[in-house]
Amino acid sequence: MKKSTKSLLSVIGLGALGAHASMSVMAKEIFNKTFRVDQSYMEKDLVSFLPNDELQEKYLKQIDEQIAWFKASSKEHLTIKSFDGFNLDGVLLKIHDNHNYLILVHGYNTDRYILLKQAFEFAKRGLNILLIDQRAYGESEGTYTTFGFKEHIDLLQWVDKLVELDNEAKIGLYGVSMGASTVMMALGATKNEHITFAIEDAGYSELKDELAFMMQDKLASLTNVAMSYLERYVRKTLGFDICEVSPIKALENNNIPICFIHAKNDALVPYEMAKALYHANRGKKVFYPIEDGSHAYACYLDDYFDNLDSFIKQFVD
Repeated sequence: MKKSTKSLLSVIGLGALGAHASMSVMAKEIFNKTFRVDQSYMEKDLVSFLPNDELQEKYLKQIDEQIAWFKASSKEHLTIKSFDGFNLDGVLLKIHDNHNYLILVHGYNTDRYILLKQAFEFAKRGLNILLIDQRAYGESEGTYTTFGFKEHIDLLQWVDKLVELDNEAKIGLYGVSMGASTVMMALGATKNEHITFAIEDAGYSELKDELAFMMQDKLASLTNVAMSYLERYVRKTLGFDICEVSPIKALENNNIPICFIHAKNDALVPYEMAKALYHANRGKKVFYPIEDGSHAYACYLDDYFDNLDSFIKQFVD
């Protein structure tokens, strides 16, 4: 082999190694930014999560009443141990003398108290409320989120906890954004007769597609080479494949009645994902499209809970 050819191959080899190192660093950065829970969210006022002035104004008008209601409600602090050893934390509001319960599951980079409004409104509809912190959030232990892969197992353990406390429990599941995908993953993994209905608001259909959508402006190649590096990093660090986080596949096995809610102009989780989820679900289902709303904050629209009433009433004694 000629010296010039050898030199060229050496340069190509060094270039490939450099590209590999660069992609590995990029994958690690994306992983830490995306999967490692940033606890700084706990230092923020909940109002800062709301995307516009109109929603912030509605929040500020309502929050004092909701906090007063929460403080006055009968509460029981609950904990469970996850299958992989984390202490998970929740608060049960046993408001009604019945067997109707709703587990509220929060989304990404928030905790259970982001759903205080939903707790307040659903309690009016005859439901006892269990507010949980997903792993690595709030009072629950952990370092990483798995976007529903391990969390859906945690959620089913919370269902078991309620049944342990009340063997006649009729349990609904309500999740927002990442919490909605946790709920859908759980539905596909259980036939528990104590779960009577579910509501998913702004959930994604496939984690891989959602990650690509979230980062498309910053990294156009994420769906190709960079995504493969990220997948390897997730597999090595967390022990699962990104493609396994698939609510849309989970719904193919679901026979629990479910309501889908999604804003048509959702900028974080495309509306098309909601339509795909609805069509994939084989069991009883209803779809509630939001004409004018932001991602995960449709609950601040005036008719949000009124439109859910007819669905919920089928499952509340």
